[in-house]
Amino acid sequence: MTRPRPPPAEHPQNGGRWRSGLFEGKCTEMGYIKTAVPGILARGNSYSVAFRDPITKKTVFRTAGSSFADAKALKRQLEDQRERGISTQATKLTVPELWTSFVEDHLSQLAPSTQADYLSAWTRYIEPRYRRARVVDISRAEALAFRTHLGRVKSVQGKPLSAKRIRNVITVFQALFTYAQTAGHIDTNPVSAAKLGSRAAKSPGRDYALTSEETKELLRAIRVENPRFGLLFQTLAGTGMRLGECLALQVEDVSLSTGRIRITKSIYRGTVKSTKTGESRVVGIGAALAEELEEHLQGRSGILFASRADGYIDPNGLRRHCWDKALAKSNLRDELKEHLHIHDLRHGFVSALISAGMPLPAVMKLSGHRSVASLMIYAHAAEDDAIEQSVGILNAVG
Repeated sequence: MTRPRPPPAEHPQNGGRWRSGLFEGKCTEMGYIKTAVPGILARGNSYSVAFRDPITKKTVFRTAGSSFADAKALKRQLEDQRERGISTQATKLTVPELWTSFVEDHLSQLAPSTQADYLSAWTRYIEPRYRRARVVDISRAEALAFRTHLGRVKSVQGKPLSAKRIRNVITVFQALFTYAQTAGHIDTNPVSAAKLGSRAAKSPGRDYALTSEETKELLRAIRVENPRFGLLFQTLAGTGMRLGECLALQVEDVSLSTGRIRITKSIYRGTVKSTKTGESRVVGIGAALAEELEEHLQGRSGILFASRADGYIDPNGLRRHCWDKALAKSNLRDELKEHLHIHDLRHGFVSALISAGMPLPAVMKLSGHRSVASLMIYAHAAEDDAIEQSVGILNAVG
């Protein structure tokens, strides 16, 4: 019995080769006709490219239109994808399934604080929108729509997301789809294609350097609303510490004999880490603050400002249950009540130092700023004083 002749070498599979006549029969059944270029088939007035997917191992038929030149260009694209191991099949992988793989393969390698940022962005903003979406459903237009959506979302404090927060969420979104592209689930990253990874426009500048009287009124309102946190906020206002640095303080960091507090670490989303600049620093303690701290330190050890369970205080709870309520009941002007943040206590402290004429290098050392440029956000205080002084001089000589 005569053995059947093997199919011609130019048949379109694996670069123009196949192993059996099954593929040839499939092409015949579908009405395809071979062309002079291996892998390009004709059917009626259109062309298609046949290929073997490197991941699914299934035969892929891609329509290339009515132009033979387009068919050759598509064939080159598919060959390039095969060399890079990228799947040419539309994946059914969902975005939550992709996130699970992303966490296992990539997120576990990042620092704990960065992991917390990624998980927060996923839980609060990405997962609620895409819990049922497939990865291939996320297009460039959808990525742009998500950016617009974030501009309408409220934070846990009930305020619009800042430009920085939106940028951070988009960074996580983009990293997730970069991982999908690397894993071969998609050909291009729709988030990168939408150019969402670039730096977002800055939010309108905020200029709330509290005066001494405004600070006193705010601290009074806090003590009335929740006396337990009065000393914590007085410490923030009297030292210019960041909130995370203050919440991470230990009793041994306070030295009443020398009138100093040593800042060595910070806490962010429940994770203790180094300060923002990675360096420790020392700040002074005023007489009024030292007197209250002395009473607070009696018989105390561990965390300086601890929760009722002797753990670290949750900053979000602190804002909601103390700061926001006290701010609303204070006698401050409406503009401050609407926009003031806890960080503005630090803003007022640093602005007061600059306004008093302290040299910028000394202010940088006390406040923990890494560069003069970052300190210039507070320079308006010195500028206002300089303008008033100049007016006085002009009046005197006029």
